[in-house]
Amino acid sequence: MNAVFFSIIIPTHNRKEMLRQCLDALARQIFPAEKLEVIVIDDGSNDGTAEYVRAAQFRFPLHCRTIENSGPSYARNCGALLASGKFLVFFEDDISPRDDALQKAHAHLATSDVDVLEGKTVYQHSNDEVRRFDTPEMYSFIPCNLFIRRGLFQSLGGYDVRFFDKASGLYFREDADLGFRLLDAGCRLQKADDVVVEHPRQFPSMAACYRHARRYTFDPLLYKKHAKRFRKNIEVKKILSLTVHRPQHYAALGALCIFFVCGSGMLIGSWRIPIVSGLLLLLIGALYKYKYQGATGFTVRRIGNVFGFVLIPFVYVYSLLIGCFRYKSFGVLR
Repeated sequence: MNAVFFSIIIPTHNRKEMLRQCLDALARQIFPAEKLEVIVIDDGSNDGTAEYVRAAQFRFPLHCRTIENSGPSYARNCGALLASGKFLVFFEDDISPRDDALQKAHAHLATSDVDVLEGKTVYQHSNDEVRRFDTPEMYSFIPCNLFIRRGLFQSLGGYDVRFFDKASGLYFREDADLGFRLLDAGCRLQKADDVVVEHPRQFPSMAACYRHARRYTFDPLLYKKHAKRFRKNIEVKKILSLTVHRPQHYAALGALCIFFVCGSGMLIGSWRIPIVSGLLLLLIGALYKYKYQGATGFTVRRIGNVFGFVLIPFVYVYSLLIGCFRYKSFGVLR
């Protein structure tokens, strides 16, 4: 009997149809079914997710555990406790691995001493990377295409469940926190561009963009735990030929300063200052729109909501300040 090599852990919350597509994609894998298991953690869903999973029949072993809604970090930790594979595979419920993804990952891991393998995540029906502005040498550790030795994950205590707020349903930075602890532990990492999963296009609406901006309330907690690595590794972007650290943060602070300058101009009766300030804020809004929606956000049908993106820097700064006071961590503001 072949031992389980991959334990695939999928947390899910009220996204039954997305989960169905993910499991169907796993069923198409050319990797031997007897060498993998799939563990779905139903994180307090009320849309029939658990009933669907328990009734489903696939060629691989499929386990389902229902828990009270506690966030993806806790759900992944629960899945890891149930796992028996040599490697834990963290997928999200909305991704679809290409048919050879597990086979390619096995080829990288079976004959090497690699502890952590990070695959490539692209948008559906394209080869556009989700983290398209990241520098090549940086690891993102996003848990939608991540392979970690089970023993190593357990020795580090898994994901930190504090990066989830049940009241708002927001979560963020639990992946970076685990990644920083993996780096501190001196683990052996490898990227694999041939291990590909597809992800739906993100941020289709203004509401989704605002919600993402609110997630930065967890940055002060991450900074409190990993100040040096935060400075070195968080949001290091390649823009044209320049490597820029935290461009969103400084753009938001710039927008705040421009807003106050605009107000000052209005108080002294100058019309030029508000006009120039307004144009600069509109430019920053356009940059945020490109960050969230890419070139597709500038179609004729969608260009009008660029004004809505002018508010995102202020949502970001407000959320960051909330986190600073909540976690008593203010160094992240610099």
